[in-house]
This record gives sequence, structure tokens and C-alpha cells, in this order.
Amino acid sequence: MNIPHHTFLAQATPVALPWQTTAMIIVSGLVGYGIYSWRASRTPSLPPASDPSFFRDRVARYVLNSSIWGLVILASIIVIVPAVTGIANPNALTVFNSLLPIFGTWVGTLLAFYFSKENFEAASKSMTDMAQSVTQSSNDKLQSTAAKSVMIPAAQIITLPAGLLGKANVDIPLGEIVKYLRETVKKDRLPLFKGNQKEGSIAGVVHLSIMEKFIASRALASNAALGSLSLDDLAQDATFKPVFDNSFGVAEESASLGRVKSIMDNLAQKLKEAEGSCYDVFLTSDGKPESPVLGWITNDIINDKAKV
Repeated sequence: MNIPHHTFLAQATPVALPWQTTAMIIVSGLVGYGIYSWRASRTPSLPPASDPSFFRDRVARYVLNSSIWGLVILASIIVIVPAVTGIANPNALTVFNSLLPIFGTWVGTLLAFYFSKENFEAASKSMTDMAQSVTQSSNDKLQSTAAKSVMIPAAQIITLPAGLLGKANVDIPLGEIVKYLRETVKKDRLPLFKGNQKEGSIAGVVHLSIMEKFIASRALASNAALGSLSLDDLAQDATFKPVFDNSFGVAEESASLGRVKSIMDNLAQKLKEAEGSCYDVFLTSDGKPESPVLGWITNDIINDKAKV
């Protein structure tokens, strides 16, 4: 006996048709994914399955297509089936309302991921370009600034106090230099000239932090009287001598601040192993360390003149 088509629909489970359609959509998506994977393995122009983005992009595409077409098909069923058969499914709207937020969440998540990713990459690129532009502008400014025009003249360089000028390193108590830097000149480092004179060719730079670290190391190593430590003890110490001898650079009088900065950076890189750095470059007429110092360029001067 033949059962009319509308009678079969009337006897069917109220929610069977929408769920069957949903199942068909999922199956179709899986079949489509399988077809694409097969094509990808045979077509060089398609991204290979080993590509890390392959699975992510394919899933995104199928989820998006399934969401869109799932909503279209379910909505069509709710509208068309009652119109054709004259039978209204009481649970169809409930099923539709249950699936709508799921599909909407999937689509919203995908859009947020891909568009926010592009926005983040664009913002990151913009910040990188801006930083590079500022760096380039700073470098250009330093290259165009003569070091001689902003140097501290030799006559204004603060070195050893009058009572220690001209003495040998072994006769200069390290504690007095520390006290002089802390309480009198309130500086963190002190240039020294050959023969410990007030001016002349540069001999070295003593840093307050280095002297304190040296004194602390001697205190831990022995019970010797720390008050007897001299500048010569620091200058001859195997650990701190590299910093004492190489924590400054020398450049010619005509050098730009860009060249001075390059000298500082190179010396700082070499002193990393000795846990030191270079913050000072001294200008001489010919760029040779044995020539008299004409002026002093500090890292603070470079940082200030590099601002744009």
C-alpha cells in the first residue's frame, strides 16, 4: 500500500527532519574536507598537508561554510516544508533557535581571530616602522653633530683632588677616591690623566661601582685591612684591570657624535665578559690616546643629543 508523502511526514518524529539535515551538512563537510585533502596531495599549487596552516585554514573554511549554509538550509526548511506539505513542525523553531547561537559563535570567533590577527600585525608593523624611523632620525642627528661642539673641554674635566695630583697610583688610597666621588663631586666616575696630572693624555677612568665591587671582593677574599687598598691595587687586579684600561675610547677632534657612539658601542661589547661597559670617549687632535685630551664626551651627552 502506498502511503502519501504528506502522511509519512505527519507520522515522522517532529524534530527528525531538521536534525537529519544537520547531520547531512556535517557529513558533507567531512566529505568535502576529504576531497580537498586528496586534491592537495595531488596538486602542487595547493598548500601541502604538512603546512602548519593547512589544517587551521581548512577547518576555518568548513566551519564558516557549514555555519552559513546550515542557517540557510534550516531556515528554508522551517519556511518551505510547512508551505509545501501543510504540516507545521512545532519543534522546528526550537531547533533553529538552539543552533543559531552556535553557528553565530563559530562565525564570530573566526572573524575575530582573522581580523584581529591582521589588525595586530598591521599595528605591530606600524610600531616597528615608527621605531626604525626614530632610530634612523637619531642616528642622522648624531652623524650631523660635531662632537667638538658639545664636548666637555679639558679644562672643565674633574679629575683627582688637588691633594692627590701627581702622586703614583700606589700612593693614592682607593677609599679617598670613593669618598671624593660620593661626597664632594657627587659623580659616578673619574677620568685619570697620565702621571695623575690635571690634564694631558688619558690614562683611564675609575668607576665608583667598580671600586666598590673591587673592595667587596677583597673583603670576602681575605681579612686584610681595606683601608690600605690603593689605586694601584685596582689597576693591577686581574679581574678589574680590563675595565680600568678599556672602559674609555679615543676619537679625533673632527669626529661626529655618530662616530663617538659607534666607538662606545664597540668597546661596550668587548667589555661584556669583564662585566664592564664604555660610557666615555675623549677627543684628541689626531685620535691617538697618547695625545693630550681636548675634550670629553659622555654617554649622557649622546643620549641627550640623540633625542628627536
